[in-house]
Amino acid sequence: MNRKEFLLTGCRFVAGAAFMLMGGYLLHDKIDTDNTSSGCSRSGVCRGCGAVNKCSRAEALSYKRVTGKES
Repeated sequence: MNRKEFLLTGCRFVAGAAFMLMGGYLLHDKIDTDNTSSGCSRSGVCRGCGAVNKCSRAEALSYKRVTGKES
């Protein structure tokens, strides 16, 4: 392996790692169930939402208090 091949291989690994990190970051935002930073995916309708138990939005807290589903 000469110097040119070594540098190209190194650049490929760095680019691959960067793409994997960006993909992981985007995927993590998509599956975020906290709903505090990314916003609600159901427009504030908590009934039937699978993430209502972990949600900390004001609407979800009110819904849990009214329905008696407080954890």
